[in-house]
Amino acid sequence: MESIVGKTSRSYWMGIAMIWILVFHLINPICTNEAISSTLRQSLSRITGSGYLGVDIFLFLSSYGLCHSFVNNTYKNYLLRRLKRLFPVFILFIVAYIYFFVGVNDPIHLTKTTLMHITGLSTFSNISYAWYIPTTIFIYWSFPLWFYSVKWLEQKSMVLIWLLIIGMLFIKPLMIPYIFWLANGRFIMVVLGILTYLWLNDTTKKPNKNLLFLFLMPAILAAIFATSKVEIVGMSLPLLFFIIDRAGIYRYGEKFFNFIGKHTLEIYLAQCITIEWFTPRIVQLIEYQQITYGVKFAFAMVLEIVLTIALAFVLYHVQNIFSKAYAYKNRTATI
Repeated sequence: MESIVGKTSRSYWMGIAMIWILVFHLINPICTNEAISSTLRQSLSRITGSGYLGVDIFLFLSSYGLCHSFVNNTYKNYLLRRLKRLFPVFILFIVAYIYFFVGVNDPIHLTKTTLMHITGLSTFSNISYAWYIPTTIFIYWSFPLWFYSVKWLEQKSMVLIWLLIIGMLFIKPLMIPYIFWLANGRFIMVVLGILTYLWLNDTTKKPNKNLLFLFLMPAILAAIFATSKVEIVGMSLPLLFFIIDRAGIYRYGEKFFNFIGKHTLEIYLAQCITIEWFTPRIVQLIEYQQITYGVKFAFAMVLEIVLTIALAFVLYHVQNIFSKAYAYKNRTATI
């Protein structure tokens, strides 16, 4: 599975997932606008309708990578390494987003909302701007609980793991009032990522035979107990990755997707701003123009992509400034 979960390989697949999510987020608002012909909207919806799988890929691969970081560091160092990458640009994003784009200027509300997001607790609320980042932060600080629970159950019996997954599928509808709807049910991918790490790093197992069983079972359980196509396809992703790995499929565009995979934070936040604030204005701009539907769609897409790239570039440089300041502080502290 090195071609999937290896360090550089994870960046490649995360890059593909990011492009998938980006296309879904950019096209979806346009697909719902009546200025675009119904035939074109239906065609685009079929293309982008599975964009949710990009998030499942992220959670699966990120959880595997977190295992490496957690096992090889103290909890303090593990958490600091994760949060110093996220916090500077994300805090800036949240404050600017809420103040300028949402229009909230009450200091108390602004402070409360910011704290909810940077602690990951907004995962358990009905409002979650750029919801994936707070959910990721929640997974970061709660990861010891996830890791040791899955490890303990796996050591006792794999039956307990399958019962855990079935239980998570059944409890999903009950958690709707308590967990942000896009995050609800996604934590199964965290369990599968941890399981993959435990099995690949256990030399007593026969990799080919046991990994096939490991990835086949979630797909079977999803087919039996899941209530939506989203869950079935998402829980089948590890099996698909296993097949891709064993088939030795050539990875096209490796440099490009690796680059995207290494800058997913900036790209994700940039497109959140674009789709929430710029896209509605772009749609209004083209709605009454006397041009064909195809030209309207192409014009909107080009504007969205240019704005996303520009914002991602700005966020990347902001992140660089904070990284250099942090590195300088560490150097001066050791002198």
